Amino acid sequence: MEAVEIRQVEPVHVRRVLRYIKNFCERMGGRAEISEISKELGEYDMTCMFDEPLSFIDVSTLISRPERVMITTERGITDFQVPSKFWISVSSAKTNIKSFTISIRKIIGTENYRMEIKI
Repeated sequence: MEAVEIRQVEPVHVRRVLRYIKNFCERMGGRAEISEISKELGEYDMTCMFDEPLSFIDVSTLISRPERVMITTERGITDFQVPSKFWISVSSAKTNIKSFTISIRKIIGTENYRMEIKI
Protein backbone atom coordinates (compact mmCIF):
# COMPACT_ATOMS: atom_id res chain seq x y z
CA MET A 1 0.00 0.00 0.00
CA GLU A 2 1.26 3.42 -0.95
CA ALA A 3 0.10 6.72 0.59
CA VAL A 4 -1.34 9.09 -2.03
CA GLU A 5 -2.68 12.63 -2.26
CA ILE A 6 -6.37 13.12 -3.06
CA ARG A 7 -5.51 14.67 -6.45
CA GLN A 8 -3.79 11.41 -7.49
CA VAL A 9 -6.93 9.29 -6.99
CA GLU A 10 -8.52 7.89 -10.15
CA PRO A 11 -11.28 7.46 -11.29
CA VAL A 12 -12.95 10.80 -10.63
CA HIS A 13 -16.10 9.39 -8.91
CA VAL A 14 -13.87 7.59 -6.36
CA ARG A 15 -11.89 10.81 -5.81
CA ARG A 16 -15.10 12.80 -5.18
CA VAL A 17 -16.32 10.40 -2.48
CA LEU A 18 -12.92 10.30 -0.75
CA ARG A 19 -12.56 14.11 -0.93
CA TYR A 20 -15.96 14.63 0.67
CA ILE A 21 -15.18 12.27 3.55
CA LYS A 22 -11.65 13.69 3.94
CA ASN A 23 -13.05 17.22 4.27
CA PHE A 24 -15.60 16.04 6.85
CA CYS A 25 -12.85 14.25 8.79
CA GLU A 26 -10.74 17.41 8.89
CA ARG A 27 -13.72 19.58 9.96
CA MET A 28 -14.11 17.25 12.97
CA GLY A 29 -10.45 17.75 13.91
CA GLY A 30 -9.19 14.49 12.42
CA ARG A 31 -6.48 13.77 9.88
CA ALA A 32 -7.04 11.62 6.83
CA GLU A 33 -4.60 9.22 5.23
CA ILE A 34 -5.32 7.69 1.82
CA SER A 35 -3.65 4.44 0.73
CA GLU A 36 -3.66 3.14 -2.83
CA ILE A 37 -4.55 -0.54 -3.00
CA SER A 38 -4.72 -0.85 -6.81
CA LYS A 39 -4.35 2.10 -9.17
CA GLU A 40 -5.42 -0.04 -12.14
CA LEU A 41 -8.75 -0.90 -10.48
CA GLY A 42 -9.26 2.42 -8.66
CA GLU A 43 -9.16 0.79 -5.19
CA TYR A 44 -8.32 2.86 -2.11
CA ASP A 45 -8.52 2.92 1.68
CA MET A 46 -8.87 6.13 3.65
CA THR A 47 -8.47 6.24 7.42
CA CYS A 48 -9.65 9.20 9.48
CA MET A 49 -7.76 9.40 12.81
CA PHE A 50 -8.38 11.53 15.90
CA ASP A 51 -6.00 12.51 18.72
CA GLU A 52 -8.97 12.89 21.06
CA PRO A 53 -11.49 10.02 20.67
CA LEU A 54 -14.99 10.71 19.41
CA SER A 55 -17.53 9.88 22.08
CA PHE A 56 -19.73 8.27 19.39
CA ILE A 57 -20.11 7.78 15.65
CA ASP A 58 -23.13 6.51 13.75
CA VAL A 59 -23.02 5.63 10.05
CA SER A 60 -26.16 4.82 8.11
CA THR A 61 -27.48 4.75 4.58
CA LEU A 62 -30.54 6.70 3.56
CA ILE A 63 -32.91 4.76 1.36
CA SER A 64 -33.06 6.66 -1.90
CA ARG A 65 -31.74 6.43 -5.42
CA PRO A 66 -29.05 7.51 -5.76
CA GLU A 67 -28.10 6.30 -2.31
CA ARG A 68 -26.96 8.66 0.44
CA VAL A 69 -24.69 8.00 3.42
CA MET A 70 -25.06 9.83 6.74
CA ILE A 71 -22.25 10.10 9.31
CA THR A 72 -23.12 11.55 12.73
CA THR A 73 -20.72 12.39 15.58
CA GLU A 74 -20.80 14.78 18.52
CA ARG A 75 -18.54 17.09 16.47
CA GLY A 76 -20.60 17.17 13.29
CA ILE A 77 -23.05 15.56 10.94
CA THR A 78 -22.90 15.06 7.19
CA ASP A 79 -24.71 13.21 4.47
CA PHE A 80 -23.58 12.80 0.92
CA GLN A 81 -24.75 11.22 -2.31
CA VAL A 82 -22.96 8.09 -3.44
CA PRO A 83 -22.49 7.52 -7.20
CA SER A 84 -24.88 4.96 -8.68
CA LYS A 85 -21.90 2.66 -9.39
CA PHE A 86 -21.37 2.15 -5.64
CA TRP A 87 -22.75 -0.57 -3.35
CA ILE A 88 -22.49 0.37 0.32
CA SER A 89 -21.74 -1.65 3.44
CA VAL A 90 -21.62 0.05 6.84
CA SER A 91 -21.16 -0.94 10.44
CA SER A 92 -23.68 1.00 12.46
CA ALA A 93 -22.58 2.77 15.63
CA LYS A 94 -19.77 2.72 18.17
CA THR A 95 -18.60 4.76 21.12
CA ASN A 96 -15.19 6.11 22.10
CA ILE A 97 -13.45 5.68 18.73
CA LYS A 98 -10.11 7.01 17.52
CA SER A 99 -10.50 6.21 13.80
CA PHE A 100 -12.72 4.94 11.02
CA THR A 101 -11.81 3.57 7.59
CA ILE A 102 -13.45 3.82 4.18
CA SER A 103 -12.53 1.02 1.74
CA ILE A 104 -13.42 1.26 -1.93
CA ARG A 105 -13.01 -1.90 -4.01
CA LYS A 106 -13.86 -2.71 -7.62
CA ILE A 107 -16.47 -5.44 -8.11
CA ILE A 108 -14.70 -7.74 -10.54
CA GLY A 109 -16.43 -8.19 -13.89
CA THR A 110 -18.49 -5.01 -13.54
CA GLU A 111 -18.11 -1.24 -13.64
CA ASN A 112 -19.35 -1.06 -10.03
CA TYR A 113 -17.58 -0.47 -6.71
CA ARG A 114 -18.18 -1.63 -3.14
CA MET A 115 -17.69 0.99 -0.43
CA GLU A 116 -17.27 -0.31 3.10
CA ILE A 117 -17.25 2.00 6.10
CA LYS A 118 -15.56 0.33 9.06
CA ILE A 119 -15.71 1.86 12.52
